[in-house]
Amino acid sequence: MEKRIWMKVTNDKYECPVEIAGSAGQLAIKCGTTAESIRSAIYHSKKTGYKSIYKCVKLEEDEN
Repeated sequence: MEKRIWMKVTNDKYECPVEIAGSAGQLAIKCGTTAESIRSAIYHSKKTGYKSIYKCVKLEEDEN
C-alpha cells in the first residue's frame, strides 16, 4: 500500500512545509478549508503548470 503526505507549503521557490497531514481531510481542518479544494488545487496545478501551495507526496515503503 502506498502512503502519501499532504502538505501546505510556502509560496516561494523553497516551498517549505507550513502544515503536514496524513490525508487531505486532516490538512483541510488544519488550514481551514475543504479537502476538495486542496485536491482541486493540486489537480489544476498539475494540469496547467501553475504552482500550488498544496502538495501530495507519495512515500516509498521498504520491502523489509
